[in-house]
Amino acid sequence: MQEVYDELITKIEKENVYLNEPMKNHTTFRVGGPADVFVKIDTQEKLEHVLHIAKKFKLPITVIGNGSNTLVLDKGIRGIVLKLDFKEYVVVENTIIAGAGVSLPILSREAKDNSLTGLEFACGIPASVGGAVYMNCRSI
Repeated sequence: MQEVYDELITKIEKENVYLNEPMKNHTTFRVGGPADVFVKIDTQEKLEHVLHIAKKFKLPITVIGNGSNTLVLDKGIRGIVLKLDFKEYVVVENTIIAGAGVSLPILSREAKDNSLTGLEFACGIPASVGGAVYMNCRSI
């Protein structure tokens, strides 16, 4: 995995790429063994770089957001764990455009502050936008 690490850090800061990273550091339940390679990204260019490296080395990719409601086995995760850290959002007229890493409570508060409705249910959900979309989060 050292070769994978060396290639990843050519375009991603060293402090965002880890070998044998304990997943307990990245889940709300604080459990889980090590990821072979753990990478935090915040731009599309970095995402493309990780995908290229994964394909080159034929490594599986596991994508996480905030790690809420995520359980990882003690044996860990093989391949690359990719944390989407896209935390940018903008309010345009009556719409919020948000990255996958934005926290739902933060986004819910931003909607309220801009007199936008429909996201009130999300104020107490400890998830990211990406996780909510993937898990089909919705009000009941």
